[in-house]
Amino acid sequence: LHLSIRRQRQMCIRDRNKCVLVVDDALKSKDFILGKDFTAADVSLGYSLMGARNKLDNDFPKRVSEYWESISSRGAFLEAQKRNE
Repeated sequence: LHLSIRRQRQMCIRDRNKCVLVVDDALKSKDFILGKDFTAADVSLGYSLMGARNKLDNDFPKRVSEYWESISSRGAFLEAQKRNE
């Protein structure tokens, strides 16, 4: 099936929004995605969130926003950001 570019974009945004809601639910009782400790899974998830944050219909849900603030303020994250500028 051939979908118009507009339709494909709408589907991607809808799917991104759904994924962020799943992450929000997964973080409700945890500091990090796998529990109380920061792991490589948080690095991977953080990278995905960094790419998604400007492509969503609205802001991150509350828990994802708190999580993003927590991981994006870590020293290693800030150092990596400096190197990419």
